[in-house]
Amino acid sequence: MKTRRHDLDHATRRFGAVSFALIGGRAPELAGKVGLVHIRLAARCEHPAVMHKKTRELMLMISGRATGRIGRRVVALRPGTLVDIPPGTWHSFHAGRSQVEALSIFVPPMSETSADVFVRQPGKSTAK
Repeated sequence: MKTRRHDLDHATRRFGAVSFALIGGRAPELAGKVGLVHIRLAARCEHPAVMHKKTRELMLMISGRATGRIGRRVVALRPGTLVDIPPGTWHSFHAGRSQVEALSIFVPPMSETSADVFVRQPGKSTAK
C-alpha cells in the first residue's frame, strides 16, 4: 500500500475562549468527504451550546478533562474519549482545571462558507 505525506492547510479562528483550526479545507483528498477541526478550550471555560443540522461530529479528546452535554446526556470527557454527535443534537462543553484539546471530524465537512453551526442563546435548554 502506498502512502503519501500531505501538508494540510489550516485556518485558525477564535470564538470567545475557544480556538478552532480548520484543517485540510482545500485538500483534494478530503474535499466534499470529511472536515477536520482541532479545538482548544481554555481552562474553566465553556464552549457554548451549538447544533449542526446536517453534519455528524465525531470528537476525540486529546488532552484535559471536561464535562459535555450531548442532547440530554451529561458525559465526563478525558483523553481518549470519543463522542458521536448526530446531526440535530445540541451540545456544549465545560473545561476543567486545564486547557482542553480535541479533534473533531465532521461528515459532511463544514467550511467557512458552509459552517452549519447554530448557537443556542444563553439560558435556553439544550435538549435535543
